[in-house]
Amino acid sequence: MIEGKSFGRLTVIKLDHRKRYQGGSRGFYLCLCDCGNEKVVRRDHLTSNSTRSCGCLEKENRERLAFKVSHGQTKTRLYYVWNTMRMRCRNPNVENYHNYGGRGIKVCDEWNENFEPFCEWAMANGYEEHLTIERIDNDGNYEPSNCKWATYKEQAQNKRNTIKQKKLY
Repeated sequence: MIEGKSFGRLTVIKLDHRKRYQGGSRGFYLCLCDCGNEKVVRRDHLTSNSTRSCGCLEKENRERLAFKVSHGQTKTRLYYVWNTMRMRCRNPNVENYHNYGGRGIKVCDEWNENFEPFCEWAMANGYEEHLTIERIDNDGNYEPSNCKWATYKEQAQNKRNTIKQKKLY
């Protein structure tokens, strides 16, 4: 007997009815959902976990995944900088991963999780379209205290493989 047992958010109250079909019959049970609604569910749908609520769980998931108003900057250069920075550090299939994530370089949690904090930092720290993000300590992570904006020329001079020449006087 399954009366009194819980399956997901549904607790079985009693057998509601049986339906006959060629080869047997199926039991349908009246259930009480955690949200307070009642629902009649086929026994095999309960025991296989294919029905876990009166429908409220699906509704909650739909609302949670619903389109949310975004920052509106997906197609900007700054968003591209943010996204490629993250990919270099966490996606082994990216061409330069071995120079970043492969060496243990990470993006701080604040920036990695959301674009907005990165955008706020960028605007407060002199971001311009022609600049690139650069780590001050080349072995350090991407984080507010270790990043600055630099020109392509400045950044090229600060690479690990750049040979620094001594000035002759």
